[in-house]
Amino acid sequence: MSSPMNLPISSIMDKWALKVIVATHFLLTVWALLASNFLPSGYLYMNTIITLTGLWSIAMQDNKDSVQMFFIFHLISILTDIIFLGVMFGPAQTKYCQDGNQRCSDFRFSAGMAIINLLIKPLSACFLFMELRRRGGIYTSFPGNPGSSGYENIDQPIPTNQQVEAAQPHQSAMERPYLPQ
Repeated sequence: MSSPMNLPISSIMDKWALKVIVATHFLLTVWALLASNFLPSGYLYMNTIITLTGLWSIAMQDNKDSVQMFFIFHLISILTDIIFLGVMFGPAQTKYCQDGNQRCSDFRFSAGMAIINLLIKPLSACFLFMELRRRGGIYTSFPGNPGSSGYENIDQPIPTNQQVEAAQPHQSAMERPYLPQ
């Protein structure tokens, strides 16, 4: 049995990348939701769905659909996080950080965690894309990918084997045409 130090980096990444991505985004989401009423409930719902599809893709290691859904939801969440932070940051800062409010440090911590979560999502999306390609998802047919052979050209004739002769009733060896072998 080989130790983790003897495994190639791609093998370690295959085993741990999804787990680290899901755990990191889960933890940052929990920390971002510490300040009550800072982010809307849509932030919680969206990140809950992302965490669940991430867990699904960890559990189903050979399933390309699970990691494809995780990748798509992850890309959508980048846009919605930008919208949530853009809309909610200003009013929440005014609400929590005026006149020496003691909740200002809670707001700053939550906002910082939401921003860090947003900033690392493109990096984790790159890892998810690589995982999707490794599992043979629909994105393997990009130009230049030598492993994409899922297309079958129906315009070409079916290759035949000249060594196989079709059986014909009542035909002697002398009546058959000569086929060079």
